[in-house]
Amino acid sequence: MKPAAIALILSTLLGYATAIAQPVAPNTQTADEQPAFTKEPGWLGQKYFGEGNYAKLESVVADFTKSKTRTEDGRYALFMLTWQLHNWFEVWGAELDSLMAGHLQTWSKQIPDSALQPIVAAMQMHVTAWRARGKGFSSTVTEEGWRLFSERNKRAWKILIDHKEVSSSLPIWYERAIRIGSDAGLSDDALRELFDEGIRRHPGFHPIYFAYIRELAPRWGGSYTEADTFIREQTAAKAISDGDELYARMYWTLDQIEQGSPSFFQESKMSWPRMRKGFERMMRAYPKSSWNQANFAMFACRAHDGNTYGILRPNIDPGKFKEAAPTGISLEVCDARFMKTT
Repeated sequence: MKPAAIALILSTLLGYATAIAQPVAPNTQTADEQPAFTKEPGWLGQKYFGEGNYAKLESVVADFTKSKTRTEDGRYALFMLTWQLHNWFEVWGAELDSLMAGHLQTWSKQIPDSALQPIVAAMQMHVTAWRARGKGFSSTVTEEGWRLFSERNKRAWKILIDHKEVSSSLPIWYERAIRIGSDAGLSDDALRELFDEGIRRHPGFHPIYFAYIRELAPRWGGSYTEADTFIREQTAAKAISDGDELYARMYWTLDQIEQGSPSFFQESKMSWPRMRKGFERMMRAYPKSSWNQANFAMFACRAHDGNTYGILRPNIDPGKFKEAAPTGISLEVCDARFMKTT
C-alpha cells in the first residue's frame, strides 16, 4: 500500500480514536484559534504519526527531549506523547497489524537512523502481545494466549535491544525497555541494571522510576516494604532535586498499580505528611493543574485529612475527581466525611 493511502487511513483512525479518548471541551476559542487539545503532546504524536509526517514527529520528540518539556501538570511531554500513542494503538484490532507494519517500514526507509522508530515499533508489538493475552487475571489466559504473549514480547525486546546504541539516547527507551523486558521474562537483576543505567544517563526522568516501581508492587509479586525501600532510596539520591515530588508521584503510581486498594493507606509504608508535602510542591510548581489538585484532594480524603481536603474542596473539578478516585470514593463520600451540612 502506498504511503499516502496509509496516511489517509491512519488519519481517519486518528480522528476516531481521539474522539473516544479526548472529548472536546466547549468551543471557547476564537475562529482563528486552535482547540487547546491540539497542542497537547499526545495529540501531536497521534497527528504526525497518523499523517505519516515522521520528520515532524522526530522534531517534536527531539525538542521535548532536549528541553525536558513538562505538561501543565508536570508530567514529561515526551512520556505523554509516547504513552498516548501506546493507548491509541490499543484501539486497533488485529486486522490493522499489516497496515501498521507498512507504516513503520515506510518510516524506517525515510529516516533509517531514527532513534524513535524502533521504540514505537517495539511498543506496537508489545500492544499486540497484550491483545493476544487479554488483560484479565493469569487464570483466564489460554495456552495460545500465553504463547503469543511470550513470542511477541520477545520480538519487541529484540527490536529495542538491536537499536539500543541509537535509541537509548532518548530517555523513553529505558521506560519502554523496563516494561517490555519485564514481560519478555528478563531477570530481576537485568531489570534493575536497566533502571540504574537509565537514571544515570537521564537523571530525574520520572517515567523510568514509574516503569520500575511496577516490579516492586504487590500485584506484580513484590511487596510494600520493597517498594518503600526503593522509593526512599531513590528520593534521597543526590541527583534528585525534587525528592518530595518524586516521592508523591511514585506512591501515586504505586496506588494506581494496586488499583486504589481500600487498604493502601493501612498496608503500604507511605508517609502521608511527606506525600502531602510533595503534592503541595506540585501545586506551587503547576498551579493550573486541575488533575493534580483532584488527585491531591482524593488522597487527602482517603488519608482522613479533613483540613487539607477542606482547603482544596472549593476548587475541585468534579469530572477530574471522578476520574482520579477509586471505587468507593466520591465527592459525596468525602463531603459527608468532612464537610458540615446545613
